[in-house]
Amino acid sequence: MTRKKRREIPRFRCPIIETHCHLDYLDADSLADELGAARDSGVHRIVTIAVSPDNLATVRSIAAANRDVFCTQGIHPHEAESYTEAVEAEIRRFATAGIAAGATQAAAIRDDRIAATGSPVGNLAESGGESGGESGAESGLEIGAHDAAADNKIVAIGEIGLDYYYDHADRSVQRKVFARQLAIAADAGLPVVIHTRDADDDTRSILAEYAPSLARRGVIHSFSSGLALAEFALDAGFDLGFNGMVTFRNADNVRAAVELAPVEQILLETDAPYLTPVPYRGQSNGPRYLPFIAEKVAEVKAMEVEALLAQCISNSERLFFPHLAPVDREGAQAA
Repeated sequence: MTRKKRREIPRFRCPIIETHCHLDYLDADSLADELGAARDSGVHRIVTIAVSPDNLATVRSIAAANRDVFCTQGIHPHEAESYTEAVEAEIRRFATAGIAAGATQAAAIRDDRIAATGSPVGNLAESGGESGGESGAESGLEIGAHDAAADNKIVAIGEIGLDYYYDHADRSVQRKVFARQLAIAADAGLPVVIHTRDADDDTRSILAEYAPSLARRGVIHSFSSGLALAEFALDAGFDLGFNGMVTFRNADNVRAAVELAPVEQILLETDAPYLTPVPYRGQSNGPRYLPFIAEKVAEVKAMEVEALLAQCISNSERLFFPHLAPVDREGAQAA
């Protein structure tokens, strides 16, 4: 008896931004293959997420080596007990180092594109991507080993928050570390990427205290919490991130949150290599599978996929990339 062939990954006209994955969990060969597959699936930018003191530098290096990859800096609640003054100093240093340089660079990029094309978007394929330079590899995406902060590749503080399901760290320590990193984000003017599981009340309480100081708010990623937390977060100006769970048969709670969220506050993510969407569930996940997530979210929202993607890419740019020219919506290839 032959196994039913899985459906091929759909390709849409509108580019996609991957707002949450863990590229450092792949080895070098798998990383190169996954980035290529993601670009072939229409993924234009990728945010790879820091979670521990051991991978802060790793995600910075991946972002620095790939023009379309960006990163965060932060400590996951599982690792809260490894948070030290030295770790905080590292996060703070890299979170703030590239802000002024990035703003100057963004202005120069926009001025150059307007002069060359009459448009602040320009032609990314011809201009060589966000930084406007020529690529050093056939894919058009590899760049020199520049410091990620200098290139303004650090776009958020995260993954931070609370996890009372696994309780890998003392809850009081989790709360303290969460609050300290929210303060870093407020000082740096960066958004936050939040993890919360079985901790709705404390997450809400801490965010209520710090949200007013977070100029760009942030996202509760991989949202699967209660609708009360969703309503609070949305009202406070946070976005909700949805991944492959939205395709799972028993994830009615996730789909209920999708229904509740205004499309203007929805982000798409994979959380790769975890939570692979149907029909590839059971295999290792990657940004290449984002089109399946987009299809399901669009179905729940009762809207066309292209319209959903256009709005989600605007949401992602607003939150993570206000310093870059907008992505070319007209079938742009990866920068």
